[in-house]
Amino acid sequence: MNRVKLTDIKSEGNVRQGNKNKEKTYVSMKNSIETRGVEIPVTVVKKNGSYVLLDGHQRYQISKELGLNDIPCTVMPEDTNITEHQLTANMFSVPMSPREASVSIGKMIKDKPSITRTEIADTFGKDVKWVNKAIQYNNLHKKLQTKQFQDKEYDKELLKIAGYTQHQQGMAIKALSDWDSLDPWRVLQILKNKPKYKEITNIVPIETIRKYEKKSKVKFAKTLDIFDCGEDFTYDDEFLSEVFLKETEVGKLLAELPVQENLDRWAHNCTILYLDTWETVKKFDARIRDKYRYEYSNCDYKLVKWNGDVRDAVVQFRIIDKNAKTDTGVVQERSKYYGQEKKFMNAICDLVISQLNNVNPTCLDTNNANITFRWLITNGHGRDMNFNSKEVEKGMNDAEYINKMTEIWFNKLMLENTFRECDKLFKAQNMDSIRKLVNDRFKVDATFRGKVIQCFTLGNLKGTLKRANVKGTKKEVVMYLTEQLKTFPFNDIWKELPEGLNVKGLPYAKEYLKS
Repeated sequence: MNRVKLTDIKSEGNVRQGNKNKEKTYVSMKNSIETRGVEIPVTVVKKNGSYVLLDGHQRYQISKELGLNDIPCTVMPEDTNITEHQLTANMFSVPMSPREASVSIGKMIKDKPSITRTEIADTFGKDVKWVNKAIQYNNLHKKLQTKQFQDKEYDKELLKIAGYTQHQQGMAIKALSDWDSLDPWRVLQILKNKPKYKEITNIVPIETIRKYEKKSKVKFAKTLDIFDCGEDFTYDDEFLSEVFLKETEVGKLLAELPVQENLDRWAHNCTILYLDTWETVKKFDARIRDKYRYEYSNCDYKLVKWNGDVRDAVVQFRIIDKNAKTDTGVVQERSKYYGQEKKFMNAICDLVISQLNNVNPTCLDTNNANITFRWLITNGHGRDMNFNSKEVEKGMNDAEYINKMTEIWFNKLMLENTFRECDKLFKAQNMDSIRKLVNDRFKVDATFRGKVIQCFTLGNLKGTLKRANVKGTKKEVVMYLTEQLKTFPFNDIWKELPEGLNVKGLPYAKEYLKS
């Protein structure tokens, strides 16, 4: 063992990351060295006239802080691999996370490209899965490898982000330019909404995409081969639009339509085209018909315009009568309850709003995922779900933060949904459906029965009388049925409720909001 002056020792950085001054072990070690000196020698190797520190960075740092002149050292042979020794020493002294090991393993691969992941795992007593994680962290975008993201609280999100290509990460970070600060969670949410490689290639063959890339001279940063992130290709919106519109049958249909960027996706005659609907004209057709089939079962449609966004396409259409073979945009065959659906919805609106107020925004499913948060995202409210740090308490963990923000978002957005969408949430939380709420109230509440029955035409009401020979005005028929009926008789109306009408659009809801 030798004693070497601190000024003769060169530190090329520690494998381990983070602020050790805040850790109890660091403070304890400092107190011990201040009292008894350095008892365990550091490890160095002599290189180019100076000593390079291999192991013992904390002891070395503390000795400098305490103003010591020298430190006990174990000198290794000159041919010692510095990176490998540092990593090995840290691995066996204190448990090291894949994140902490990532930089050093990256250096090892760079120094010895032929080294296998199994060899790295065997060397340090870890499995290949652990090594893969460590390697993956090296694929993080440079803007996410800064000191502000070194805390372990970011590890989970950063590992998932690192699984995407460099180009994808860069595009997601660029999309956050309007935010006050870069947040790994926000980056991950954007990446999750990006189309996957297989989703794109299911629509357009990769060979075709490569031809367009070459033709358009598109450039993007490819991921290094050592990182298992799958294939990469450009995500440029204009590029993908050109490919989709020219190389798919659905694209050729839409290319002929006028473009209106601000189409209301939730409008009665508009529908969202998810990415998989681009695969075939059959899927495209089924998607549009699914929008209106409950209300206009015997009708066809004609495309009118679209918003011009391939990845978030919205299409507007007109309903036409099949038998008339005319493009009037008017449905000639009316539904059984034409003009009565909205009246009925308004009559039962108080039940729906009461049930919405009973929803637990923090309720979790069997996978510990927030049910209401997923429901809001699924129904297209993502753009309205903005984070505001002033609305939550300090010291919350991620789950608490999401639950609190979900409660705020739900209270703000719950009336921006249709009855069908509300029912989906009720079902997910094991609550009574709207239909059951109506049936239960109808049995016991005569005032409610009268209000509901009043919504229907005299012709519809007489259809419920069966053998009873009741004559008179609508008022008289309503009074009679209110006394006689105990079961809601218009169960077929549930399939005819408008899909595009949100709770907020009903007169009762408007009065509710005012009050």
